[in-house]
Amino acid sequence: MTNIETQKQQYSRELAAYTLRQWDVARQSLQTDNTEPGAKSSHRSSRSNSASRDPTLASQVNRLREKIAQTFTKHRA
Repeated sequence: MTNIETQKQQYSRELAAYTLRQWDVARQSLQTDNTEPGAKSSHRSSRSNSASRDPTLASQVNRLREKIAQTFTKHRA
């Protein structure tokens, strides 16, 4: 397997894990909103809070995206 294929697979796994965590946070937020009496739903704040909960992973995913984009650019030229 080539290095590019390995990077694609790693990126895919990390993105899937990150996405799953984001869905879990959103689901938990909705459950909390529904179980607290008189609680107001604040989708905007829950989204920004959940995104900042794991900045390390988000940073890793962004770096992988950049690496893959650079690799594709090099191979197309």
